[in-house]
Amino acid sequence: MLPIYKDDGSCIQFYPELGHFGVCSIDICAPATQEEWDEWFDQHEGWPEDDGGYGDDPCGEPGADCGGDSPPGDGSDGGGVDTDYCPEGQVEGPDGECVDDTGCKISTEDVSNAFPAAPPDAVMHITAMLNNYAEDFGLDTKEEMQHFLAQSVHESGSFSSLEEGLGYRVEKLGTVDFRKYFNPTSNPNADPNKENPYDYAKYSGSTFVDQEKLAIWVYDDKNRGSRYKLGNNAPGDGYKYRGRGIIQLTGKELYSEFNAFYRSNYDSSVDILSNPDLLSTNYEIAAISALWYYETRVLPKIDVNASVEEITKLVNGGKKGLGACRTF
Repeated sequence: MLPIYKDDGSCIQFYPELGHFGVCSIDICAPATQEEWDEWFDQHEGWPEDDGGYGDDPCGEPGADCGGDSPPGDGSDGGGVDTDYCPEGQVEGPDGECVDDTGCKISTEDVSNAFPAAPPDAVMHITAMLNNYAEDFGLDTKEEMQHFLAQSVHESGSFSSLEEGLGYRVEKLGTVDFRKYFNPTSNPNADPNKENPYDYAKYSGSTFVDQEKLAIWVYDDKNRGSRYKLGNNAPGDGYKYRGRGIIQLTGKELYSEFNAFYRSNYDSSVDILSNPDLLSTNYEIAAISALWYYETRVLPKIDVNASVEEITKLVNGGKKGLGACRTF
């Protein structure tokens, strides 16, 4: 039923979802008062003929307040519907209408619009996995989901790879990258406690590093400070347990913890510790590993108002990728 407007600009309208009539004006939408009902009755001599089949007085007892088209909050300032009046499963939308409440669910369109460089196939699979599992890991607000996605897209290179990129240039070792571990190419033997970057070239004269050799050196616990151990204590562990997954788990210690969690809660036949490539080849495991890390390492240390800087530091230990994280 369409609104019936009065001379002063106010109106009275039947609301099927409420089962009764309500009075509202241009500037205020609130429950009808007895005076408003009396005025309306005087002008219209009773209820409209189209009463929606709810009888002579859909409001119930004489003088009862009848809920109107109210804004969020106390119903005093117009401009939308009161979320209390939206049907179950709906919330107020951006234009004041009732829309389906999707909670923290994200769509492939949401992710593609935010991260246009992300491959469509990866977006489709990862969106589905996150929608399936995110709330189980405590990501139950849009703010938390936004922070999570911003970090995930940076760590995975806009979802283009679920494995750590180790394609470093030899010339940048010791100056831009891994300064703690390497001398600069301009003086490759300057510090005897650091490595010669040329020894890590993929082959003689190559501008790129040997990725396996590099990871084994920089991720080996014997070469790391006490606060930065990764559990890599066997030959080859540094490369075997390099970063993988959406938020890239790095180091045997984290792999071992997640492996125990996954086997206990999802599939006891899977052994990620002996088959670490599952983190980069299985979308479900890649997503669950990221959600597990975020729940156990990040959420306990933040609130919904946490800055991008705070969360970035918790994920990768510094401000690396901060610019990318801020784009979400």
